[in-house]
Amino acid sequence: MPPVADPNEFQAARSTEYAIAVEQVRAHGWRRALRDSHARLDEGQARAAASSSEQPACQRGCWYCCYLKVGVRPEEAFAIVAYVRDNFTAPRAREVRAAVAANARIMRQASRADQLTATLKCAFLLDGACSIYAARPARCRSYHAVNLRGCQDSYAQPDNLDILTSFVPAMFTAAEAQREGYDAALRTAGFDGAVYEMNTALDECLTDPRPLQRFERGKAAFSRAVPGGS
Repeated sequence: MPPVADPNEFQAARSTEYAIAVEQVRAHGWRRALRDSHARLDEGQARAAASSSEQPACQRGCWYCCYLKVGVRPEEAFAIVAYVRDNFTAPRAREVRAAVAANARIMRQASRADQLTATLKCAFLLDGACSIYAARPARCRSYHAVNLRGCQDSYAQPDNLDILTSFVPAMFTAAEAQREGYDAALRTAGFDGAVYEMNTALDECLTDPRPLQRFERGKAAFSRAVPGGS
């Protein structure tokens, strides 16, 4: 990942997000805080893109990043499960559950190095688009690239970790500051602040109510999910 564009701006944005999120968790609970934090992240990315001379190459139908390892926070996994329950037909939900389980088996058995090059199709990629777009995690909301060729090369050569993807500095800075501020606020509130690999986290909470129960008691949410990175 590239360095942030302006360290002072980063720290100021992180502190602002932390203060807002701490108050929202206290006043409204983690579900509302997560929803509003995602909305602020989207708005911040849009503002940063509008003020930049460089623009993301991302568009609907561009799915290369949907084969990368994705880290999710516990509450994001629970929000995805709720979205599937409320918006998917029963046959589509079964398809997703099967795809998640298959991906999770691979990721649980893979080394950390192999997880980075696994190139597994996201269970929610449907007809070239994200079928949980409204509930997608922060990593997916903030990931972008200026040069489409880098994404294509990375997809075609998953073992080549030297391929660089270019980012808009202002967008990267805004996203990382917002994410770090929100994560710190959740930890302050006593919730599990770990990041988990998405398939293994979803596989566990799609079929078991205990991860949510543990999370709301301030415990580590998952027992079988693998680490998802930063």
